[in-house]
Amino acid sequence: MHEYIRTGELLIRPFQEKDAESFERNVLQDATLASFFDGESGEDYISARLAYRNQPRFYDCVILLGKQEEAIGEINAACIPKGMADIGYVIASPYRSRGYGRAALKAWIGYLFEEGIDVIYGACRKGNSASIALMRHAGMEPCRQVPKKVRMRENEEDLIYFRIGKKTEGKAGKMHA
Repeated sequence: MHEYIRTGELLIRPFQEKDAESFERNVLQDATLASFFDGESGEDYISARLAYRNQPRFYDCVILLGKQEEAIGEINAACIPKGMADIGYVIASPYRSRGYGRAALKAWIGYLFEEGIDVIYGACRKGNSASIALMRHAGMEPCRQVPKKVRMRENEEDLIYFRIGKKTEGKAGKMHA
């Protein structure tokens, strides 16, 4: 991914080394996100993310806020054969309920459709009402089954799945070169 996505106050782009400090402060040290991260420093986490740039069809980006480009989250997609992608995202708790997650997810879905993805899947834990609402606001609909290549390692009983296809896409953010 060489492009970046700008939507409102947000910038979504591949991780850079300069993101380490604000990503660690806002995201990695967020107690509500502890189950998603294993105590890495910002530098170590971003160093691992930079390695993903060489993997075809895997996008892992930082979500930045404002002119200061303060890291407030992460969004990614694993694109698999047959035009499908599995997405994931996190938004640091101080930045939730402000529309940032919704704007980032809608822009990300639009970007993936422009990249040639036809169907996008996402999942969250059944009790995560905020994430369920976020995916619904982005135009995703619950689905009972997902192709085995999409989700293979997680406890399926604890997850609720969503999908969106190009034909049900909502308005997305603009992509820039």
